[in-house]
Amino acid sequence: MGVYLREVMDSTAPTWLKTVFALASKLIYATDPEWAGEHKDYVVQCSQMQSTNGDYCEAHVDNKNMCWAYGVTLGTFTGGDLVCKDGFGTPIAHNMFHTLTRFEGRREHYVAPFVGTRYSIIWYKKYDRRWKKPRPIGDGVMANV
Repeated sequence: MGVYLREVMDSTAPTWLKTVFALASKLIYATDPEWAGEHKDYVVQCSQMQSTNGDYCEAHVDNKNMCWAYGVTLGTFTGGDLVCKDGFGTPIAHNMFHTLTRFEGRREHYVAPFVGTRYSIIWYKKYDRRWKKPRPIGDGVMANV
């Protein structure tokens, strides 16, 4: 589950959590300040999956998102690429390990099988006060940023 950044920073959340979200905010703002916006109308989702638990992210579509998303993975694992279908339905695997990546979550995507412990940080928007309607859906091709 993700959390709106402002809700964490204005809350009584522990200092370590505020630090994580402050760093996430700095990273996304340095990468794409137009997307991040001055009001921080985005969600940051931090998660951990372990192959021993059979934790995988099954194929899904984030159809309530306003636009593309960003993500990066960390940890000690092999495999675990983010697979996104392009505009023709062709799956394209992308290694996001230590690489901030822009992807179109409003097209079908999933995490490929992996071995080890995989952490991910995903930034996405369900709301942006500057936009009256969602941005057009992209072709699903991912880009390292």
